[in-house]
Amino acid sequence: MQSISEVEKRSAGDGTTISRVCLCLLAFGCLFGSGCRTEVPPQAVILISIDTLRPDHLGCYGYGRETSPFLDQLARDDFVLFEQAYANAPYTLPTHMTMMTGLYPEAHGMLRPFIKGHPEKMVRLSPLVPTLAEILKKAGFETAAFTDGGFVGARYGFDRGFDSYDDNSSEKVGAGFVRFQDNALEFIRSQKDSDFFLFLHTFDTHAPYEPPAEFVNRFQGVAPGRELRSSSLLAPSYLAINDGFGVADAEGVQEIVDAYDACIRFVDGQIKAIVATLKEVDRWENAIIVLTSDHGEGFLENGITVGHGLFLTHDQLRIPLLVKLPDGEFSGTRVSHVVEHTDILPTVLSGLKLATPKHVDGQDMLAGLRNDEWSKDHAFAISPNSNDIHSLLRGNLKFIEGVKDPRNIGLRCHLLPTNPQEVPRGLDYKVKERSFCYHFGRDPLGVVEEWKLKDRVYDLSSHAEEWKSRLIPSPDILQAEKKAALDLASAAQEKVRQWMPEVVEQEISSSEISRLESLGYAGVIAAAQPEETPGADETELPLKPWPDRTVIDRDLLHEVDRIIWDLSRIWRASKEVSSTQLNEQVDRAKTNLGTFLQKNPELGNWTEWRVLRLNNLSTALGKEKPGN
Repeated sequence: MQSISEVEKRSAGDGTTISRVCLCLLAFGCLFGSGCRTEVPPQAVILISIDTLRPDHLGCYGYGRETSPFLDQLARDDFVLFEQAYANAPYTLPTHMTMMTGLYPEAHGMLRPFIKGHPEKMVRLSPLVPTLAEILKKAGFETAAFTDGGFVGARYGFDRGFDSYDDNSSEKVGAGFVRFQDNALEFIRSQKDSDFFLFLHTFDTHAPYEPPAEFVNRFQGVAPGRELRSSSLLAPSYLAINDGFGVADAEGVQEIVDAYDACIRFVDGQIKAIVATLKEVDRWENAIIVLTSDHGEGFLENGITVGHGLFLTHDQLRIPLLVKLPDGEFSGTRVSHVVEHTDILPTVLSGLKLATPKHVDGQDMLAGLRNDEWSKDHAFAISPNSNDIHSLLRGNLKFIEGVKDPRNIGLRCHLLPTNPQEVPRGLDYKVKERSFCYHFGRDPLGVVEEWKLKDRVYDLSSHAEEWKSRLIPSPDILQAEKKAALDLASAAQEKVRQWMPEVVEQEISSSEISRLESLGYAGVIAAAQPEETPGADETELPLKPWPDRTVIDRDLLHEVDRIIWDLSRIWRASKEVSSTQLNEQVDRAKTNLGTFLQKNPELGNWTEWRVLRLNNLSTALGKEKPGN
């Protein structure tokens, strides 16, 4: 790390004219006893994290709605836009710590906020790991942060290196830019002649998607260029990740997207105010600004959830990344090279001519821009909330590791309300976790194991949307991508052994828990609870009870659905199975379905689509089979 005296000499430039001027000034100062210090303009560094912001909902990334007119202008005139930027995890705590340390989540160790089985024991970043704020503070910068807290709270070590860290922990009224914008702008105005680092984090675009009143009806109807699934929102509302998201109250995905886009439009105006203030105090030209998000957001693309936190698919991992460099360097440039959260810290330090700690996992994006020197060609991620599975994106291939369940326990039963329209709340994390393998969009009961617990590799060149991309059949390609991903994971795990996170006894208040639950993190909290009592009935999932619940036999319905889906596949692809054999299977499915209805007559509305599908198959089998 450079000393403060070395930092003061930065930005002098390499041009001969500037060098000669500096030499003259140096000689003049020494001659008249005024010291030999070279004066440089003060430097501003601002990191803005718009929590849960998807890049494909911004105009500068090709969105058809006018959600971000000011950001679009900045991308054209002032910023470098990275087209393929990715988060290293799908939720808030590990990704923000990666931004602050330049380390992969497994390397800094902040994967979860609590010790499993001990919710009173929280984790904090090891003091052996320097943060961006600490490095800049040692270099003479004034440092301040205004955040919405939650998993970006000071308790996890985010406050280290900051002179002031506002994480809304005092339960102030409101959240987001409405709460802290005035104070943030005042901080900028107070730093006219100082080097400063300002970190801003907001949940304004996070669920439950509540823009200020004047933005509520800003967008309505079909979003141009955006395909939205028409699947029922009832099933996603059962998952803990959606608790508090307002999913069950919405008419459909379109209504949720409309509110989300309105939130983005509000934030766009707040960014405009920040830029105006920087220009007002003459700090804009020489500023380094990084605008990004910690992760994306799923809108039922995966067929299971509205939200984030579980999946390593593009909807949750792809992020916006826009960087403004001093004096307009590379302004308006669009970069297609793959970059990650890990690259933010080394790039900022490079722009300040400060040394980057050797242990970081990130690359200097400035070196890539200036010399076409990119030290990485991949994006790597981990999902702490899905048994620590990994993904690796390289070129047009993306590997996603299969979900690991150490006890190999599937969903043996389902707990549903008497009336499917009554949406239960408070489902346990473990149900959410195991639901990863089921397609709730087409199967509200989650009984069809369409997504087996296997590794997957996608060819991203086949379609723009990952969930439509072609599966790579070659086992050699699969194993090569898997090895590359797990090698990165092993290297990160080796690093964290040098600086294991601190474990601290710290009680989390009920108000903080309520706030985290309102943001959809009930599952993460539930995961820290002690394990079930040994010897408990394994067929009973650890759900929080609600009145008049009904227990459904999973195995019985599974047999019906297996036949339905198998028959559908056979009908489309095979010419070797006779109609007689198929009819026998249809009859068997109808018998099983009748048995289910006898046991659960009040749940007939859950089986309507199954009855319809079987009747259609019977009708089709009564005709000549296509191709015969």
